[in-house]
Amino acid sequence: MAKDKKVISLDERRRNPPRLRPARREQPPASATMEGQAGASSDPTPLPGRLIWLYCPTCRTIEYTELDVAGGRVHNVCGSQVQEAPVELDLRAEATIAQINLERLNILESLLDGQRKRYEEYQRRLNLAAGRPLQPYATNDDSASQLPVVDVDAFGLLVSRFFDNPAAHFPDLANEGSPDAPPPGATED
Repeated sequence: MAKDKKVISLDERRRNPPRLRPARREQPPASATMEGQAGASSDPTPLPGRLIWLYCPTCRTIEYTELDVAGGRVHNVCGSQVQEAPVELDLRAEATIAQINLERLNILESLLDGQRKRYEEYQRRLNLAAGRPLQPYATNDDSASQLPVVDVDAFGLLVSRFFDNPAAHFPDLANEGSPDAPPPGATED
């Protein structure tokens, strides 16, 4: 699987990000929409603003808010006085970072969903091959090291011996990587 040309590596995606189509989302009301991409990039003016970090020394929790409250705050959970740390920001820059991260998370979600479906199908076929539902081995650190794992992919998923380089089972595909191999689709006369 790790070397399978049909599998997309997260590392490859990071090095060569695809051109993204806009994610399918419900359209917010016109009053709530931000400027379009062309409008946003044509206006380089930062939008100064602030967000405030909140720390409760009793609960030892950290949160943040956009609401500035005069006179301090009391933590709703425990009633302790909350410490505040305001941070001045370029809100447009922060919104841009959030948008980029959301787009990347959409890609990851799609890739992970594809992997989930792949392994669900693999598990189904393993059960068919066994003629009954298979029970996995009990695993711990020692027993997991005994499994036929040959690699770990970019998601941290284990690559079994079966999924390691499936093209190597077919001479036509295995030779494609060699320098003296004919180009794909070429025929010998």
